[in-house]
Amino acid sequence: MKRRFLKIIGILSVVMLALAMVGCSASTSDLAYDSEFKEPEMDKSESYDGGYNGLGTTPAEAPSVGTSSPTVPGYGGRKVILSAGFTVETREFSDYIVRLKALIGQFGGYTESESQNGTEPYRSLQLTVRVPQENFLEFLNKASENMTVASSWQKSDDVTTEYFDTEAWIEVYTEQRERILELIDQANTIEELIQLEKELTRINYEIEQLTTTLRQYDSLISYSTVTIDIFELAPAEAASTGETLGSKLSLGFKQSLENTGKFFEGLLYVLVVLSPALVIIGVIVAIIIIIVHFAKKRKKARLQPPNSTQQ
Repeated sequence: MKRRFLKIIGILSVVMLALAMVGCSASTSDLAYDSEFKEPEMDKSESYDGGYNGLGTTPAEAPSVGTSSPTVPGYGGRKVILSAGFTVETREFSDYIVRLKALIGQFGGYTESESQNGTEPYRSLQLTVRVPQENFLEFLNKASENMTVASSWQKSDDVTTEYFDTEAWIEVYTEQRERILELIDQANTIEELIQLEKELTRINYEIEQLTTTLRQYDSLISYSTVTIDIFELAPAEAASTGETLGSKLSLGFKQSLENTGKFFEGLLYVLVVLSPALVIIGVIVAIIIIIVHFAKKRKKARLQPPNSTQQ
């Protein structure tokens, strides 16, 4: 009887605790933002990986991003990133660089990076240039005009889907932020306020990241990227016009003497370097020759007949 009574008391306690929990959850029904603000199942796998560099604008500016973003003519209003590159070989290295930089300014572009290597007459320079996309093709033609182009490439990336997905996410997060701000005004306890501010911080961070990505899209679309590799060629030797037979023979004889001198110079170098080994080999060869000589002499003495005058 006593056990049954205790069992009934336990059941009643569980029921009362459950009712209390329901009542608490009902009193904080306005704080159901965790499920309400859960990120929609949107596929972000195709988004451009622009990265977050901390240079984004404040979340309040987010909706205005991309509203005036450029599109490439001839692509039906789609968001297309154009890029190209070519390699130039020239004997007029410095003059070409001066002319190229003048073209960059003429077409409204700028040099994003520049790296030079080597010494004259075998210098090289790599330039990464950004030019307005409306001047892209004309700049390529002018920059490679009358030049020896060893190789070239051109690329176009359609980022229309990724671009508008990013814009859509900014709008979603902006709406969520406005609703959280309303809930913050209605918060009754410190715990509610802390949770809402934590969620607000997360959403602001997402908006800032997406804003930075969208601005990078705008930059890449507005200004096409051109990579130019410039290699210097050694100056061509002057043509030997009007040379006589005597001058040609003299030049040939002189070159032959130089080649012969270089040969003996190399031979002397080899002999000096290998002299220790050559000495050892010489001693060994001399010992072998002496041994062979005495062996032959002894053999000859054995084969000689005895003296016939001997009684």
